[in-house]
Amino acid sequence: MWRAYTRSATIESMIREMMLLNRRAVGSARPGRSPLSSFRAVWSRLSAWTRARPLPFSGMRETTARTGAPGTSHPVPKPRQLRPIVVPASLDELHGPSCGLVTPPRRLWWSGEEGAAFDLNNPVQAVELYEAIFDAARTYSDITDHLDADLLIELWPDLGMRRATREAWEAAHPILAAATASGHAA
Repeated sequence: MWRAYTRSATIESMIREMMLLNRRAVGSARPGRSPLSSFRAVWSRLSAWTRARPLPFSGMRETTARTGAPGTSHPVPKPRQLRPIVVPASLDELHGPSCGLVTPPRRLWWSGEEGAAFDLNNPVQAVELYEAIFDAARTYSDITDHLDADLLIELWPDLGMRRATREAWEAAHPILAAATASGHAA
């Protein structure tokens, strides 16, 4: 049985209450008023009741206390940053390999076959490796030890990554934004 929780009741109990209210509305419909219009009136009251009690986002905490005072607005939760975005201060700090075969550590290439080697001379394999590194890197050394500045600039327009990651890197390193612009123009 499924169950979705609201602040004070489950969806299941709200449906039960709705059915009970519907039976009352149908049984006590005013003369000249159809049971359907009575049902709609009850439904609109119930809908207003549920809209007045918004569900909190999972994992989000509110920043202000609820006072219950009229006109008090509830804060809108910001989206959580699930993964850190690691951006070195300079591209000169990237000292990873620029050619040859590379076997990334398991923490950076966890979804593929163990011991997979990528040929950085093959642009498709290099893009796949760099995308995996950007997706899985959690520390400064994950980035600096596995990426090469020149290869990164060359591959940048073709890399698929989260928008927040791309924006952070392009804000810190304008040469990457220029590479994106020239890559889309070509």
